[in-house]
Amino acid sequence: MDQISALCISCGMCCDGSLFRHGHLFDQEDKALARRLGLKIVENEGFLLPCKFLEGHCSIWETDRPKVCEKYFCKPLLSYFKDEITFSVAETKIHNLLKIKNQIMEEAQKIDDLNPLTLVQLCDELDKCSQEDLQRYGILHLLKLELNKRLADFFS
Repeated sequence: MDQISALCISCGMCCDGSLFRHGHLFDQEDKALARRLGLKIVENEGFLLPCKFLEGHCSIWETDRPKVCEKYFCKPLLSYFKDEITFSVAETKIHNLLKIKNQIMEEAQKIDDLNPLTLVQLCDELDKCSQEDLQRYGILHLLKLELNKRLADFFS
Protein backbone atom coordinates (compact mmCIF):
# COMPACT_ATOMS: atom_id res chain seq x y z
CA MET A 1 0.00 0.00 0.00
CA ASP A 2 1.41 3.39 -0.89
CA GLN A 3 1.81 6.17 1.66
CA ILE A 4 -1.23 8.09 0.37
CA SER A 5 -3.53 5.08 0.73
CA ALA A 6 -2.10 4.38 4.18
CA LEU A 7 -2.72 7.99 5.22
CA CYS A 8 -6.29 7.93 3.87
CA ILE A 9 -7.10 4.69 5.63
CA SER A 10 -5.58 5.87 8.92
CA CYS A 11 -7.56 9.12 8.79
CA GLY A 12 -11.05 8.10 7.65
CA MET A 13 -12.66 11.43 8.55
CA CYS A 14 -14.40 11.59 5.19
CA CYS A 15 -16.08 8.25 6.07
CA ASP A 16 -16.76 8.55 9.80
CA GLY A 17 -19.12 11.52 9.72
CA SER A 18 -16.49 13.98 10.92
CA LEU A 19 -16.41 16.11 7.79
CA PHE A 20 -19.64 15.20 6.00
CA ARG A 21 -23.13 13.95 6.78
CA HIS A 22 -23.52 12.05 3.52
CA GLY A 23 -21.44 10.29 0.91
CA HIS A 24 -22.36 11.49 -2.58
CA LEU A 25 -23.87 9.00 -5.03
CA PHE A 26 -23.00 9.91 -8.63
CA ASP A 27 -25.59 8.02 -10.65
CA GLN A 28 -28.17 5.20 -10.66
CA GLU A 29 -25.44 2.56 -10.86
CA ASP A 30 -23.87 4.06 -7.76
CA LYS A 31 -27.25 4.08 -5.97
CA ALA A 32 -27.83 0.43 -6.88
CA LEU A 33 -24.41 -0.49 -5.51
CA ALA A 34 -25.08 1.44 -2.28
CA ARG A 35 -28.37 -0.42 -1.88
CA ARG A 36 -26.67 -3.79 -2.45
CA LEU A 37 -24.10 -2.85 0.17
CA GLY A 38 -26.90 -2.00 2.60
CA LEU A 39 -25.96 1.66 2.95
CA LYS A 40 -28.79 3.90 4.16
CA ILE A 41 -29.69 6.20 1.26
CA VAL A 42 -31.20 9.63 1.74
CA GLU A 43 -32.74 10.88 -1.51
CA ASN A 44 -30.97 13.86 -3.07
CA GLU A 45 -28.24 13.57 -0.43
CA GLY A 46 -26.45 10.24 -0.85
CA PHE A 47 -25.75 7.61 1.79
CA LEU A 48 -25.58 8.40 5.48
CA LEU A 49 -22.29 8.65 7.27
CA PRO A 50 -20.63 7.26 9.26
CA CYS A 51 -20.21 4.45 6.78
CA LYS A 52 -21.04 1.04 8.16
CA PHE A 53 -17.90 -0.36 6.53
CA LEU A 54 -15.57 1.82 8.55
CA GLU A 55 -14.09 -0.50 11.15
CA GLY A 56 -11.07 1.50 12.25
CA HIS A 57 -10.33 1.55 8.52
CA CYS A 58 -12.37 0.89 5.38
CA SER A 59 -13.26 -2.80 5.32
CA ILE A 60 -14.27 -2.71 1.63
CA TRP A 61 -11.29 -0.64 0.39
CA GLU A 62 -10.34 -3.23 -2.21
CA THR A 63 -13.85 -4.23 -3.38
CA ASP A 64 -16.77 -2.53 -5.11
CA ARG A 65 -17.69 0.68 -3.31
CA PRO A 66 -19.46 3.91 -4.24
CA LYS A 67 -17.54 6.12 -6.66
CA VAL A 68 -17.11 8.87 -4.09
CA CYS A 69 -15.02 6.43 -2.04
CA GLU A 70 -12.60 6.11 -4.93
CA LYS A 71 -12.68 9.68 -6.21
CA TYR A 72 -12.67 11.81 -3.06
CA PHE A 73 -9.39 13.28 -1.91
CA CYS A 74 -9.22 15.82 0.88
CA LYS A 75 -7.81 19.26 0.19
CA PRO A 76 -4.33 18.52 1.61
CA LEU A 77 -3.94 15.49 -0.66
CA LEU A 78 -5.27 17.38 -3.68
CA SER A 79 -2.74 20.12 -2.96
CA TYR A 80 -0.02 17.48 -2.75
CA PHE A 81 -1.06 15.97 -6.11
CA LYS A 82 -0.87 19.44 -7.68
CA ASP A 83 2.65 19.93 -6.24
CA GLU A 84 1.42 22.88 -4.17
CA ILE A 85 2.60 21.31 -0.90
CA THR A 86 4.85 18.42 0.08
CA PHE A 87 3.50 15.09 1.30
CA SER A 88 4.87 15.94 4.74
CA VAL A 89 2.81 19.15 4.88
CA ALA A 90 -0.33 17.29 3.74
CA GLU A 91 0.29 14.60 6.35
CA THR A 92 0.80 17.24 9.06
CA LYS A 93 -2.48 19.00 8.17
CA ILE A 94 -4.35 15.71 8.36
CA HIS A 95 -2.70 14.71 11.64
CA ASN A 96 -3.41 18.14 13.17
CA LEU A 97 -7.09 17.83 12.33
CA LEU A 98 -7.20 14.27 13.64
CA LYS A 99 -5.57 15.36 16.88
CA ILE A 100 -8.20 18.01 17.66
CA LYS A 101 -11.01 15.69 16.51
CA ASN A 102 -9.77 13.01 18.92
CA GLN A 103 -9.54 15.53 21.78
CA ILE A 104 -13.13 16.63 21.15
CA MET A 105 -14.41 13.08 20.92
CA GLU A 106 -12.61 12.09 24.15
CA GLU A 107 -14.20 15.03 26.00
CA ALA A 108 -17.63 14.26 24.53
CA GLN A 109 -17.40 10.65 25.73
CA LYS A 110 -17.39 11.99 29.30
CA ILE A 111 -20.87 13.51 28.80
CA ASP A 112 -23.65 10.94 28.47
CA ASP A 113 -25.96 12.98 26.22
CA LEU A 114 -23.13 13.67 23.75
CA ASN A 115 -21.85 10.11 23.50
CA PRO A 116 -21.86 8.55 20.89
CA LEU A 117 -22.20 11.32 18.31
CA THR A 118 -20.14 11.89 15.20
CA LEU A 119 -18.07 15.06 15.07
CA VAL A 120 -20.59 16.77 12.77
CA GLN A 121 -23.48 15.81 15.08
CA LEU A 122 -21.55 16.97 18.12
CA CYS A 123 -20.80 20.35 16.54
CA ASP A 124 -24.50 20.70 15.66
CA GLU A 125 -25.41 20.06 19.30
CA LEU A 126 -22.85 22.58 20.52
CA ASP A 127 -24.18 25.20 18.11
CA LYS A 128 -27.67 24.98 19.55
CA CYS A 129 -26.88 24.63 23.26
CA SER A 130 -28.33 26.95 25.89
CA GLN A 131 -26.43 29.34 28.18
CA GLU A 132 -26.67 26.70 30.92
CA ASP A 133 -25.08 24.15 28.60
CA LEU A 134 -22.29 26.58 27.71
CA GLN A 135 -20.84 26.14 31.19
CA ARG A 136 -21.39 22.37 31.12
CA TYR A 137 -19.74 22.00 27.70
CA GLY A 138 -17.17 24.79 28.08
CA ILE A 139 -14.09 22.74 27.14
CA LEU A 140 -15.91 21.38 24.09
CA HIS A 141 -16.69 24.90 22.90
CA LEU A 142 -13.04 25.86 23.21
CA LEU A 143 -11.99 22.74 21.35
CA LYS A 144 -14.60 23.46 18.67
CA LEU A 145 -13.05 26.91 18.12
CA GLU A 146 -9.69 25.22 17.61
CA LEU A 147 -11.34 22.68 15.31
CA ASN A 148 -12.82 25.47 13.18
CA LYS A 149 -9.39 27.06 12.90
CA ARG A 150 -7.82 23.76 11.83
CA LEU A 151 -10.66 23.01 9.40
CA ALA A 152 -10.06 26.38 7.75
CA ASP A 153 -6.38 25.41 7.38
CA PHE A 154 -7.30 21.88 6.28
CA PHE A 155 -9.56 23.07 3.47
CA SER A 156 -7.51 26.12 2.42
